[in-house]
Amino acid sequence: MDIYEFTKDTSNLVAKIDVFDYGTSLPKDFQDKNDLLHDLFESILSVSDKYILYKDKASGKEKKHLERVFAYELYRQWANRIQFKWGEKLVINGEIEKEPKIFDHFKSRVHKFPDLVLHKGQGNSDFQGVVCEIKTTHVTPSSFKKDIDKLNCFTCCEEDNYRFSFGVFILVGDEMSKILAMMDDIGDDVFNPTSNKYFNKLICVSYNHGHLKAVRFDWLIKKRDRDKLRK
Repeated sequence: MDIYEFTKDTSNLVAKIDVFDYGTSLPKDFQDKNDLLHDLFESILSVSDKYILYKDKASGKEKKHLERVFAYELYRQWANRIQFKWGEKLVINGEIEKEPKIFDHFKSRVHKFPDLVLHKGQGNSDFQGVVCEIKTTHVTPSSFKKDIDKLNCFTCCEEDNYRFSFGVFILVGDEMSKILAMMDDIGDDVFNPTSNKYFNKLICVSYNHGHLKAVRFDWLIKKRDRDKLRK
């Protein structure tokens, strides 16, 4: 159990049609047998800081973009990588509508619109890959919990055909300590009533100044585990 960090090692950088290889190697406990997280992480590392921060010309102060600026560039980088690797077999959609009764064992009536989805295509459940929610440093514990609940809906779906391999929460422009602090605010018992069979398939990521840190969500639920991760 650990927080894993990945950096932009450009010493052996290889470019193939605007697809960069940073030599990222994921640990076995992420169970990334199809390299789905690997491809996503390499795509995140390919997003430049200019899609996260900008300098206001009038004031000279550094400001942070809205999350959609990062999301659009991540979509481009990820789509390039997936097309190069999978051709037309897989597709990435942004903010696509998902019918809740198909996925949600709680039978939520609210339609869900995840930020980014890697799958076979809308209406085709032959391959359900990765579903992502993206937030900037302005995220609150309540909005974080809402995103985790949404990701949990997709990854803990009781129907095998509709269950996504991974749900990834991406925090942009801040550190993993922010996620740990939000979990402290939420408390240990909040997620106990929900289906947690596949919590190991929920991944929390922070990306800040070229550094990507990732941890399994099931390692964050209990305070004693979070305290271990902080050491």
